[in-house]
Amino acid sequence: MSSPGTISVLMSVKNGMPFLPAAIQSLKDQSRPADQIILIDDGSTDGTANYLATLPDPPFQIVTLRENIGLAAALNLGLTHCTGDFVARMDSDDLCLPTRFEKQARLLDENARLSVINTFIRPMTAEGRPLAQVTEAPLTTAEMLMQGIFSVPIFHPACMIRRKALDALNPVYDPAFTAGQDFDLWSRLLPHTEAAAVAEPLLLYRKHAAAVSAQKQSQQMDARRLAGGRFIGHLLERTRLASWKSEADTLMRSSLGLELDDESHRGKSLTRLWTLLARWKKENPVAVRPQAVSKLAGRIIRANESHGHRVRFSLQLARIAPRDVLHRLRPPKQTSRSPESPPKELDPLTDELTHLLARARSAMQEFSPDSLPS
Repeated sequence: MSSPGTISVLMSVKNGMPFLPAAIQSLKDQSRPADQIILIDDGSTDGTANYLATLPDPPFQIVTLRENIGLAAALNLGLTHCTGDFVARMDSDDLCLPTRFEKQARLLDENARLSVINTFIRPMTAEGRPLAQVTEAPLTTAEMLMQGIFSVPIFHPACMIRRKALDALNPVYDPAFTAGQDFDLWSRLLPHTEAAAVAEPLLLYRKHAAAVSAQKQSQQMDARRLAGGRFIGHLLERTRLASWKSEADTLMRSSLGLELDDESHRGKSLTRLWTLLARWKKENPVAVRPQAVSKLAGRIIRANESHGHRVRFSLQLARIAPRDVLHRLRPPKQTSRSPESPPKELDPLTDELTHLLARARSAMQEFSPDSLPS
């Protein structure tokens, strides 16, 4: 058996305080430690640079940029410093569970055909309180290619990628995207490689107003649309429906419930989407779970709720929707809408999460602004 692959962690950070020390502590506490941790300080103006100066080399290698060059360019720069066989992405405001690298790297060590390993994630509040609901991920390449039509198929901060797969891309991250670089990356990488996911949450994803995903929603949607069209085109070719490729943009816009140039085409587009999903499932009977198709069909239905009659017609014509899905298309009753209740927090916490959060709080307190050297 060959020796285990080496791991490089790649993180770009801009103004990462106060969450950065907690993220770094979770990297230090990995059961399979990273061999190298590349940190790109992308023009920070808070206490980030002072904190990074306290980290030991090795395994930490700090690249300091006086001016911000953007996430894509910073990650491309970081990759030139990565020497590991596997590259693990991480964001400066999230937390890795202690076994994340061990479980992801083991899959890459034992399966040479795999190039990308994703995990489930668990959202947490800005204050670091884990939420009860786990965000699941597609488990196979076939499911990821299908989900890419509608949303990001791999959680970028939670992935580990074989370096050889990244070397085949030029560029790896396209600087033309100011947000949503991961949508673009997966739409270019996944059609040409194999991927899998660890079916448990190994990353706590912090939800707060300063997060990039919260600040650049318009740019995220632009990247999502472009990637979705690419994924649709790929699936049409793989299912011998390439004659529909000229309609890929219309199919993508219909899948997201976006406005069409001619709304009379929505029913036809949705019918073709159902047909595409049904044929993809038929040609990948093991790799695509029925619940994965149902989940995506439900997302299309919700996105097109204002076009219910057309959705109902397309579902019945394609004959792939269960009765309970059709039942949900009945016009909703006009009732006063009650305020949404806040997300439910996880209670009680597991011992592993309790320990992780205690270590994170301790790290943040130790490196408060008052304690850092100027």
